[in-house]
Amino acid sequence: AHELKTPLSILALSLDKLPAEDAAPLRAQIHALSDMVDQLLLLARSNAPDTAQRRSLIEPDSLARRIVAELAPAAIQAGRELSVETDHPAPFRGLEEAVAASLRTLIVNALRAAPEGSEVIVRAGPGANLAVIDGGQGLTSDELERLKARGIRADRAPGGAAGLGLAIARELADGMNARLDLISTGPDGTTFELVLKR
Repeated sequence: AHELKTPLSILALSLDKLPAEDAAPLRAQIHALSDMVDQLLLLARSNAPDTAQRRSLIEPDSLARRIVAELAPAAIQAGRELSVETDHPAPFRGLEEAVAASLRTLIVNALRAAPEGSEVIVRAGPGANLAVIDGGQGLTSDELERLKARGIRADRAPGGAAGLGLAIARELADGMNARLDLISTGPDGTTFELVLKR
């Protein structure tokens, strides 16, 4: 992953020599590749032998508010609302960067799937759980199964992200002895729930 970051950085700098309108789509692709490399690097770190020693106490409501604040500008730009609600959350021990990356992926996917003008809700609790509820059209059981495979995106949008995010989020959850559940809620959208161990 580190070896890939250097040529990507060089490519990004080289784009400065191009006209802005030509460089913009290429810069977006380089950004997507860089994000993917970061995810793979995080996955490798989460499987390292010293992972247990690097775990810390995580407050799910604080983490949810931090990630929502980070993604709020993107939600506003996309014409979606993004909010946090709590339901008796409880702290748990885990690798915070891995939990944050999983939650961030779920929120980004929800913002993509939710129709313009709808609300994406991030729920902390009950207990050591984090959930993301989008305002989309919901998914069938077959679509939920397909989402478990790498490279599949629920919105069927062309180009852009490679679709590794959700698969990596599931593997990060497995590495933390957690569970990532995909729960279809029909016409009210889809709920993705990260069930963590206290």
